Order: sequence, then C-alpha cells, then structure tokens
Amino acid sequence: MPSATKKNSAFIQLTDPDGIDAMRVLTKANAMAANVFYFLMKYMDTDNCLVVSMHTISLSVGVSRQTISKSVSYLKKHQYIAVFKSGTSNVYTLNSNIVWKDRGDKKVEALLYGAVLLSLDEQEPESKKNASIKKQLELIKNV
Repeated sequence: MPSATKKNSAFIQLTDPDGIDAMRVLTKANAMAANVFYFLMKYMDTDNCLVVSMHTISLSVGVSRQTISKSVSYLKKHQYIAVFKSGTSNVYTLNSNIVWKDRGDKKVEALLYGAVLLSLDEQEPESKKNASIKKQLELIKNV
C-alpha cells in the first residue's frame, strides 16, 4: 500500500538506543549533514525512501548544491543513508536501524514505493500555473 494512504504516516521513530545515539553523534560531528538528514526524514515515506534532487534539497535547506553533495557523501560514508539511482534522480533510503516511519514489525519488508519531492522550477510550465501545486512547492522551499 502506498505510504500516502497509510495511517499514522506523520510519526517518525528513532531506534533506542542506536538511533538516538546516532543522531546525537551526527548533530555534533556535522551539523549540515544532520540538517540534510532531518530534511530527508521529514519527507520520507513509510518505507524510509524519498526521491528528490539535490537542487530541491538545496533550495529547502538554503545552501549550495555542493554543500548538499558533501553532506550526502558524509551521510553515505557513515551509513545514515543509502543512495540509489533511478535515471538521473537519486533515491535516498534512510537507515532503518536509526529511524523508521512505519510499525516496527514492518522493518523486515522492503517493498519500496518512494515519495517524490520536486521543487517549483523542476516542474513543467503547466504545473507551475496550478495554484495548489505552487503553494505546496513554496511550502517546501520555506522549510
């Protein structure tokens, strides 16, 4: 079932004690990488996945794409996330031993639907004219 229809999808769990300790270490060691991780965590679906461009992350976090790239590299190196390619897009999967957005017994399942997050300037001109889409994308930009 796609995450958009799952009940309680607004909840995010940190594993105890590993997830809590991992977040404390990340925040102290690399605040920008922690900021990027929180962004991914906020928008991930209940399968811990998000498809989003570095451009969109950059707009939302308010730093350069190069800074986002360095933060993503740090997060990958320290196993906070895994990054997969889907064409030219990145699929970010957050480490379920740190954070999880579904029931604990679902952690063994890996059927991935993936939330897709796009910035306003990544949209076709027709989509930019749609007021409700524009409002949602502006909210993302102001996170």
